[in-house]
Amino acid sequence: MTGLSIQAFAGIDGGGTRTRARVIDPGGHLIGEGAAGPGSLTLSPEMAADNCRQALAQALAPSGIEIGRCRMVCGVAGHRQNAKRLVFERRLADVGALEVISDGYAALLGAHHGAPGAIVITGTGSVGLSLDENGFSRQIGGFGPVVGDEGGGNWLGRNAVRAALRETDDVAFGEGAISPLSFALIDHMGRDHDAILDWIAAADSTRFAALVPLILQHEAEGDASACRLLDAASNEVCRLIRLIGRQGALPVSLLGGLAETLRTRLPSAVSSMLTPSAGDPMDGALLRAQTKAPPERYE
Repeated sequence: MTGLSIQAFAGIDGGGTRTRARVIDPGGHLIGEGAAGPGSLTLSPEMAADNCRQALAQALAPSGIEIGRCRMVCGVAGHRQNAKRLVFERRLADVGALEVISDGYAALLGAHHGAPGAIVITGTGSVGLSLDENGFSRQIGGFGPVVGDEGGGNWLGRNAVRAALRETDDVAFGEGAISPLSFALIDHMGRDHDAILDWIAAADSTRFAALVPLILQHEAEGDASACRLLDAASNEVCRLIRLIGRQGALPVSLLGGLAETLRTRLPSAVSSMLTPSAGDPMDGALLRAQTKAPPERYE
């Protein structure tokens, strides 16, 4: 704290693609919103801090309020990387009051307006989070693109490439056939062996997740391989929903870029556990900024 009175509350949603800010006055009235580039600490804590500052400045601009009079809660990806979080916090030391929470926790608070509940996020990656009646959180998944992300876009893309390469090898030795999806993926990666190796060597979670539209296109055309991949992703999401929702004891909101695609493939026993999200991650961060929601703490 700077010792100056707080004139505004800010909620930040910082992810791997963009940063969004929403600012309200002490009465809860909207002051403004702003946006900037990536806000993930994993990518760069300096860049994340600068983008949070830019988004905050845009949101505060209509009011003329200085950032030193603002209490800000930032829900950012990678917040558990302590060294990077400290760099991020030092770069925003002139904010009136600053708290850093995970982007998932901000989404959890927003989804259930700070009340007990759970979420499953399935976008590029996947994770499940819950908040109990005692203010403690639990997490399932969220172990990243190399060994985790089950049911997310990165996982789908990697499995699609793996299946395409396997089918190509089988056909080369006189077995099976190449599905239309696998043919399209092989073509996308450059066709010949060396080009495919180069594509894979340069691939990260974003590149694999970018294959999802191709998978969805072929699924819509009835490609069996694409259908199997999406069914497998749905099964992974089912597991997350059942576990994090304590087999129906907590309401669960399904969030993320793949949520609607996978929701339609869930069995009715699982889809009946789902409830619409009450708000977004910025709403959740604002609840925490106003101390209307508990701090992030895990059992």
